[in-house]
Amino acid sequence: MRQMIELVDHPPFIGEKGYLELSELILRHGGDKGTKRTGEDVLSIPNQQLHFDLTAGFPMITTKLVPWAAVAGELLWFLEGGYRTGARMSDGRLLDISNSFRKKPIGDTIWTDNALADSWLPKAQFPGDLGTIYGSQWRTWKSPYGDEIDQLQNLINRAKNDRNDRRLLASAWNPADFFKMALPPCHVLFQINIIEGQLALHMYQRSADIFLGVPFNIPSYALLAHMLGNVLDAQPSLLTISFGDSHIYKNHIEQMETQLTREILPMPQLLLDPRINDIDSFDHNSIVLQGYKSHKKLGGVMAVDRKKPVEQLQTIEQ
Repeated sequence: MRQMIELVDHPPFIGEKGYLELSELILRHGGDKGTKRTGEDVLSIPNQQLHFDLTAGFPMITTKLVPWAAVAGELLWFLEGGYRTGARMSDGRLLDISNSFRKKPIGDTIWTDNALADSWLPKAQFPGDLGTIYGSQWRTWKSPYGDEIDQLQNLINRAKNDRNDRRLLASAWNPADFFKMALPPCHVLFQINIIEGQLALHMYQRSADIFLGVPFNIPSYALLAHMLGNVLDAQPSLLTISFGDSHIYKNHIEQMETQLTREILPMPQLLLDPRINDIDSFDHNSIVLQGYKSHKKLGGVMAVDRKKPVEQLQTIEQ
């Protein structure tokens, strides 16, 4: 591995080309790093960024197939915030939302393995329970005073009141709730910035699974930027994602090498119902991805915690 300062001495990584350049940097110069939680080894580098021009098209990765229904369904599920299940996020509810985007329903989700992880099952309160992850924190953060904070709606209200506000952010990182989560958040917080009618969204991700996870994270936050632009009457223009730990699992190296050989295809377009000015009013009928073409699917096994630290979890509860 190079000296760490050398790993950030490069031009900005922009668009899908930048995503592939970052992937190649990790493959060629990433350091070996074991993972106690999953038992899978990775190649890793610190402190990287990707940028996407949202005016040029919608940033779906084209060098492999990314399932749009899973991306859009997951974000709508986050926005719903688990209100149907007492602020706890339900894999079953995610499946229902994701299947609304599909012509042919399927039977599991990108979160099903986490809902069934050995370390989490003793904590689950119902089948498919994922706890107070992401959307629960965005919409129903429990304050120490006993009330709930809807961070997302607060962000929207602040932006409508003052577009120059520099506090337009929401966080999913709630250490007090970690024992209630099937998985602590990987994408930790996001902030929007509106300048002369253009909207930029910046997301910080503590842990980035470059092959499997990031191709979902990119369009998810691009979609969120477009939704917020719709609601706030601003032009979605820039998406930036900052990664604390960018890594490729060693059992994904072969697939990643194949992806690097593929030609980037034209970007699709996102169409939203322009009449919607409420973040809670979006559904599968008001969100359309048009013209998405990609290379064939590249499969990979997701690393999930299969250990059973029940005593540790009980200690945290006490």
